[in-house]
Amino acid sequence: MNRITYHKAIKASSNYEEFLESFSFQKTNDLNQLLFQLAKELIYDHDKGKIYENILYLQKQFNEISFVNEIELPPYDEFFKNFYLRNLPAKIYNLVTTWPAFTKWTPDYFLNNYGEASISYMNEREEDKSYDYNRRSSTITIKEFIKKMSSVKDSNDFYLTGANPTLRNTQLKDLLKDILLPKDLFHENLNEMNVGIWIGPKGTITNFHIDKVNNILCQIYGDKEITLVAPYDTPFMYPHDRYFSKIGPLGGESDDFPDFKLAKKITISLKAGEALFIPVGWWHKVTSLSNSISISVSAFRVKNLFEI
Repeated sequence: MNRITYHKAIKASSNYEEFLESFSFQKTNDLNQLLFQLAKELIYDHDKGKIYENILYLQKQFNEISFVNEIELPPYDEFFKNFYLRNLPAKIYNLVTTWPAFTKWTPDYFLNNYGEASISYMNEREEDKSYDYNRRSSTITIKEFIKKMSSVKDSNDFYLTGANPTLRNTQLKDLLKDILLPKDLFHENLNEMNVGIWIGPKGTITNFHIDKVNNILCQIYGDKEITLVAPYDTPFMYPHDRYFSKIGPLGGESDDFPDFKLAKKITISLKAGEALFIPVGWWHKVTSLSNSISISVSAFRVKNLFEI
C-alpha cells in the first residue's frame, strides 16, 4: 500500500502549496506553528473537519513522530500550544503524585472502604475475540471483584473498564474528591462522563482503538504498557466501525493483517504516579503489566468532542 494514499480528503489536498493557499496561510518553515494554526481552526470550528485530515497529511509528510516527549506538566498555555493543539502525545510526571488517590487507592482500599458497592464489569473476554466491541458485562460487588482479581496470577477474562456507570453509584462518587486536577487545564465538574476508572489484574488488554476525545491516562497503582500509532498510519490499522481495529491481542502477527507492520509503533511504559496524554485520533493498545488501577480524564476546559 502506498503510504501517501489515505482517503479522498487527503489526496485532494496533497499539493502542499495549494493547501496553504486554500486556507490563506503564509508559507512557514516552522511546521509546528502551521499545525498549531490548523488545530486552532479545528478546535474552534467543528465544521472544518477536513482540516483534521490535512493535519494528518502534514504530520506524516514533514514531521513523522517516532517518540513521545516526557515532561513535567507545563503551564496551561504551553500544554495546549505544544501538545493539545498539535495532536502530540506526552508522558507527564508531576500530575498524579499530588493526588490523595495516589497514596490511598489500592485493591485493599477499595475492598475495605467500598466492598459492598456494585459495579458493572466486562467478563467472558477470553471467549470473545471482539470483546472490546461486544462488551459483555455483569454486575458484581467490589468485594467480589477484588477477590476475583486476587485469585488469578494474570487474566484477560474480566476487567472494570472506563466506559462503565461506576461513578453513577452514589457510594462511589466520593472517589472523585481524591483526584485533584489543575483548574487552569481541567474544569471542575468531574463525573462519569469525563472520568473513567479502570481496575483489573495483570494481563488485561484493551486492543487498538481510537477515542473521539483527548484523554489523559493516569496510572495510580501498578504498571501498564501502551502502544501508540499516529493517526496518519490509520490505513494500516484495519479500522472497524470507526473507532475500533480488527487487530486483536496478538497484534499483527496474523496473515490477515499484512499491512500492520507498516504502521510506526511507539511503546510507552507507565508506572504508578505517571500519566500519558493520548490525543484524539491516536490508536492505542493498553496492557496491564501487574494488578492495576488507572483513571482516564477528558474534562479539559476547551472543546473536546470530535467526529472522526
